[in-house]
Amino acid sequence: MKLVENGVRESAMSEGEPAEAALRQEKQFSDDIINSLPGIFYMLDTDGRYVHWNQRLCEVSGYRAEELARMRMFQLFGDDTAPLLLERIEEVFRTGESEMEAPLLTKDGRCIPYRFTGRRTTIGGRSYLVGLGIDISQRKAAEAQVERLNRERTAELAETKLLQSISAALIHQDHVEGLYQEIIDAAVAIMGSDCASMQVLYPERGEGGELRLLAHRGFSPEAAKFWEWVRADSRTTCGIALGTGRRAVAPDTENCHSMAGSEDLATAQQSGIRAMQSTPLVSRGGRMLGMISTHWRHPHQPSEQDFRLLDILARQAADLLERRQAEAQIQLLNATLEERVRERTAELEAANRELEGFTYAASHDMRAPLGRINSFSTLLSDKYRDRLDGDGLLFLDLIRQNATRLNILVEDLLAHAQIGQHNWDMRPTGVEGAVKVILHERSEDIRQSGADIRLDFPGPMSVNSNPTALHQILRNLVDNALKYSRQAQPPVIDIGGRVEQERCLLWVRDNGIGIDPVYHEKIFQIFQRLHTYSEYPGNGIGLALVRKAVERLNGRVRVESEPGRGATFLLELPV
Repeated sequence: MKLVENGVRESAMSEGEPAEAALRQEKQFSDDIINSLPGIFYMLDTDGRYVHWNQRLCEVSGYRAEELARMRMFQLFGDDTAPLLLERIEEVFRTGESEMEAPLLTKDGRCIPYRFTGRRTTIGGRSYLVGLGIDISQRKAAEAQVERLNRERTAELAETKLLQSISAALIHQDHVEGLYQEIIDAAVAIMGSDCASMQVLYPERGEGGELRLLAHRGFSPEAAKFWEWVRADSRTTCGIALGTGRRAVAPDTENCHSMAGSEDLATAQQSGIRAMQSTPLVSRGGRMLGMISTHWRHPHQPSEQDFRLLDILARQAADLLERRQAEAQIQLLNATLEERVRERTAELEAANRELEGFTYAASHDMRAPLGRINSFSTLLSDKYRDRLDGDGLLFLDLIRQNATRLNILVEDLLAHAQIGQHNWDMRPTGVEGAVKVILHERSEDIRQSGADIRLDFPGPMSVNSNPTALHQILRNLVDNALKYSRQAQPPVIDIGGRVEQERCLLWVRDNGIGIDPVYHEKIFQIFQRLHTYSEYPGNGIGLALVRKAVERLNGRVRVESEPGRGATFLLELPV
């Protein structure tokens, strides 16, 4: 007798372990996906409360997981941002998606600029907002830098009338090559030179970097080709200024020892150049960006006044280069940001589909071992029941009861998963006829409960639905009303409907125990129960299935109820 008892218990345990392992695997799979995302991941309910999030959100915000669980999303933003955020959350649930840029307020008071995207999704029959947040600090810093540079440049332009016309051209000229040429022409005018050139630094090209010619005036084609790239070891003033970081001047190239015998001197002689100077273009942060040079066809020593005005122009040229680099960086960041958001959104959608498919497959595969448990326990009861003692009979009955309960759970899970697995055939479906079929199916339950069923349909009424889906929805609501009104004296269930503005409003009303308003949303979540199984049998899937199916039908479901005053479940479906 002992061997039989242990054998039954071990069999039950071994059959249950795959289900538990599957659930753990599903949860680990989901957690691994969201924690691998580079940004912050969050899932909100319709009240804006955090339902799920990845570790990155805790790291960025500074809040612990238990703190986030008690918070709504707007609490991570300043008072001036929260109203707009609430509008965007509402927009997601209304239209299906939205996005915004806003500073995230950390626990220690820091503000981090983020771009947030949100999409509406349905999980367990309930609408959620699933979103990603990407840190755009770099882009914002670049934008701020551009803005600061523009402000500082505008202020300096106002300081000198001599450069006013040039500054206006720099501000309003859209063609960048035209801007470079404007600067070159201004340099020639300021310095009284015959030639001028502007170069940009490529620091990644070798030790010390290389200067590339952007624009010039007065160079021969041979000189422009020779000086297209200039290294720090060049013997011209550009190379010297690049190597030292300071202005280099050669008043007479024929008497410049650093250029003696060099190809730079030969090129200068062929171009008729006898004097030159090169002034580094340095960012406001001290980073070398390029070079501006002027050249004369006769020996020449520029004056301090010339250099003072050239330095103002050099500041403008440096700002232009830095602005162009910042704009290029912003464009690159925007392009990669959009691509990253698209990739992560696609990955998240694929993960959701895979999780739903996994739930369907797992539920389907669990039916076979459960069937065997039921079959063998029935055989055991039929053949060996007279050999079992009191404990053995108790254990056998418990096995059969729990196997039956688990089988119902698996069937409900499978039904829930099937809602998202198949495309429904939508067609006009009669409502009152569907209700009468369900009442006929439940006639014995209605008779035993003594329930008074009242129908309130003003006339023939149909909705654009899938007949099987509508049957599932109404059957679950009727079962729910019968279950929770059984203690009423007598139980009364009202089922009715009417058409309002191309929508059909249906209701199932009972006079049962009622529901506290604080739980009106919770009851539509999968596995959410307000009572113990011994009080009211069930697995917490029925109402979750109702919401998921209704939303697949482009409808809505809600409940109106208070404790002790019954409950009314309201459906809105397209006609």
